[in-house]
Amino acid sequence: MLTDFYVALLSLIDPASTTLWRVSFAVAAAGGAVVLVLVRGPAPTWLGKASYAAAVLLYALVAVVAIAPSVVSDLGISTRPLRVEAVLLTVLVFLGVNVAWLLLFDETSSSAATEDREPLRSCGSRGGLGAVSP
Repeated sequence: MLTDFYVALLSLIDPASTTLWRVSFAVAAAGGAVVLVLVRGPAPTWLGKASYAAAVLLYALVAVVAIAPSVVSDLGISTRPLRVEAVLLTVLVFLGVNVAWLLLFDETSSSAATEDREPLRSCGSRGGLGAVSP
């Protein structure tokens, strides 16, 4: 999601320059896709796998539209390529926020394993680190 910030920041330099928009969208989107591929961690749930695949796909689509804007008209879409890129980035941000919210409350196997452990005992009357009461 940080790449979306850079896209917005770079595009503000000269809003009238379509070349700057295309370059900033292409660099940020390609960078986002590459970083996601390089730092991929384990995704234990179907939600993690689906969100990862969707993010890479959306970043790749933004990069393709930025590099070759004629693809939009070739597909029969009657809007400007810049608007298509903006919609794709909006969907990416929306999905990212919702996946982050869902993962915040997701139970993982490591948190379930810590709940099964024996509770820690309180310190004795001396309160030292080594003083554990039975």
